[in-house]
Amino acid sequence: MMRLGVCAPPENAALIADAGFDYIECAFSGIAAMDEDTYTAAKDAVLRSGIKAEAFNLMLPATVRATGADFSLTAVRAYMDHALKRAVPMGCRVIVFGSGGARRVPEGYGKRDAYDDLAAFLRTAGDRCAAFGITIAIEPLNMAECNILNSVSEAVWVANRAGHPCIKALVDNYHSIKDGLTFHEVRAAGRMMAHTHVSHPDRSFPKPGDGYDYMEFIGALNDAGYEGRMSVEGRTEDFKGDLKKAFAALDPLR
Repeated sequence: MMRLGVCAPPENAALIADAGFDYIECAFSGIAAMDEDTYTAAKDAVLRSGIKAEAFNLMLPATVRATGADFSLTAVRAYMDHALKRAVPMGCRVIVFGSGGARRVPEGYGKRDAYDDLAAFLRTAGDRCAAFGITIAIEPLNMAECNILNSVSEAVWVANRAGHPCIKALVDNYHSIKDGLTFHEVRAAGRMMAHTHVSHPDRSFPKPGDGYDYMEFIGALNDAGYEGRMSVEGRTEDFKGDLKKAFAALDPLR
């Protein structure tokens, strides 16, 4: 059975647990940037809630490049070592590599060179994660948000090119729908799927009877044999109330 979570700041962990969710997904770059007192408070808020931060998104700040002339494996190693020291005690099992600003191919930089950079970045980050049993899930972003890694099939191709057991792929139904992609590529990805994000196609929290058939997405995951995590990632003007509605919409489908 899939585990359900929500992308949110650490201070919201108790609300997420109270709504019935299994975990919280926090920002990897966010905890990396915190001073020690702020980090300690964030970690304690999660661990007191009864759930853990099993997933982390926003892997890199824009200042730690994954492509381009400023890409540095030395910088990647130092950043990953620091951030992992903070994420692991919070329960991290998967890190989402979206980070459109860090991976965007700079103007005038070759796409082939960018793919080489991404493979080197992922192997290096994967080596850091391997000691903790953590998987990196490459998130395809829609073409309006990034100019590389825009589909599940491309994410799987880059993961295979990296050739590291800790590197797999993610699917977010919002990004797929926005670019007019079908979920056939999810079925084709099979066991390379390591994580998922879900929202209404307008990027809001799921709700019962909101007009979107979530089983279209979840059915493709089921066909792929996926049994991992699904995090709600979207906008809301009533976080506490919409948490309960999102859980009511998704819990019967997993």
